Amino acid sequence: ITEAGRLEASSSNVAEAEIDLDIDQRGFSWISKTSVKPAKQFATGFRGSLSAYQSIARPLHYCFRLAGFPLAQEPPPWPLRPADFKQKPTIGIFEEPAEMGSLRRQKADKLKMLLAQEGSKLNCLVYHFSLPDLRGGKKIEGWYYDQEQKKWLSKTFPWPRVFYDRATFLRTADKKLAKQFRKSLKQANTTLLLNSRSVFGKGFTSEILARIPLLSRHLPFNLINPSPDRVKEMLTEYNSIFVKTEYGSNLSGVMKISRLNKGYLFSDKYENKRFSSFKQLWTRIKKEIKTDPYVAQQAINPVRYESYPFNVRTIVQKNGDGLWEVSLVKPWVATSPNTRGRPLQWAESAADLFTDGADKVRDEICRISLIAAKALEAHTGHLGELGIDLVIDSGAQPWIIEVNGKTNKYFFIKDDNLNKHYKLFYN
Repeated sequence: ITEAGRLEASSSNVAEAEIDLDIDQRGFSWISKTSVKPAKQFATGFRGSLSAYQSIARPLHYCFRLAGFPLAQEPPPWPLRPADFKQKPTIGIFEEPAEMGSLRRQKADKLKMLLAQEGSKLNCLVYHFSLPDLRGGKKIEGWYYDQEQKKWLSKTFPWPRVFYDRATFLRTADKKLAKQFRKSLKQANTTLLLNSRSVFGKGFTSEILARIPLLSRHLPFNLINPSPDRVKEMLTEYNSIFVKTEYGSNLSGVMKISRLNKGYLFSDKYENKRFSSFKQLWTRIKKEIKTDPYVAQQAINPVRYESYPFNVRTIVQKNGDGLWEVSLVKPWVATSPNTRGRPLQWAESAADLFTDGADKVRDEICRISLIAAKALEAHTGHLGELGIDLVIDSGAQPWIIEVNGKTNKYFFIKDDNLNKHYKLFYN
């Protein structure tokens, strides 16, 4: 630490340093080499340790602070490592109440079975629970798959070592209870929370990602809570825009607005309607957004597959070394502004659309997805996975449209053999 301070005094604004030492037979250490640009190969090579996370995340946090952008508190270190456990590590998967019925009826879908299977291979105890399963005294009535009896059983568990949050709630009362539970877990500081942010607000996401020079050219123009006059100006500039509620999920609260020769066209899941004046159009928009925060977003003119807009969902996850990787790149077509049509195969669909460089487009999609994940984690704390929605324009440039904190998997892999997506569940 003293040597790092000396380096900073001579170099100014040092974020990290690598200091090599030799140790003699008496146990004294001698500095042999210093560098303010550490290579980090050793740190990221220690499987299962904190070194990889600390060496990547801490400099990123520091740079965000230097840029003057507000940051959440730096995520604390992992509470315990597997080697510290006297018993099997417990992973608690927080679900919506409706998801628990299938376990009680022994009708779990293939996705939950794959999670149980991977938990068994990794010698972890994986259990599922929801709000009604919370008990007093840091106890949870969870459901787990017994590999010997080949059935789902319930058991009282302590709070898990790792809390993997898959739950979103519609009812205000449920949201409040879930928030209180997450807060209790954080205060106890014995559980690592992953993905405890339910929804990444669209404006929130855009503000963070737009600060990253490598991402700014891949972001459509966004305005948060613009006035009606500003929305009208955007329509003049872009011809088509999307108006979206800030916290809408599963494509809800999405409206596409287009300027016509005479009037405007409003499109959502339920209707396509023409309005002769902007005042009439805005009345219809306000009916949808009510008092919720919202964003107005430039509509990107996407390349089309069989006449439908070509969309891509990437699922970005932490792997076993705690490093981000892209586990899935899945194209799909939209049949309306907020309706998914069907998933596609990248190799087949992209080959037709990008005859001179489908692999290059895919590489660019993966590159910007990883940068986005790291940037968001620097603001929100530990994340385990994200779903990133992109569109590809006619010039083969990918654009990030929004980010999902609790990403849907089933729709995007339902046309595939699940074994093909082993990595999704292993991670």
